[in-house]
Amino acid sequence: MTGEGRSESAGAELDLAGEERRAAEALLADGLPRIAVGRMYFAVFHAVRAQLYAEGYEPARTGELSTCSTCTSSGPAGSSRLPRV
Repeated sequence: MTGEGRSESAGAELDLAGEERRAAEALLADGLPRIAVGRMYFAVFHAVRAQLYAEGYEPARTGELSTCSTCTSSGPAGSSRLPRV
């Protein structure tokens, strides 16, 4: 994926995070905190994906992260290596 593609993906993930957060707030206002927690989980999930894209990481498949072609073994320049998830 190109830098532009990663930037677009990060933006899309942030949009999803915002949507999930707004849904959680609406559920809380409606007195449904248990369901709101699930929406907040996904808000955080998408926000973290956005950050990973912004730092040059790309999801490869479940349980793995791949880095961009210009990344070093310790990840993109200036970042710390992330553990496998």
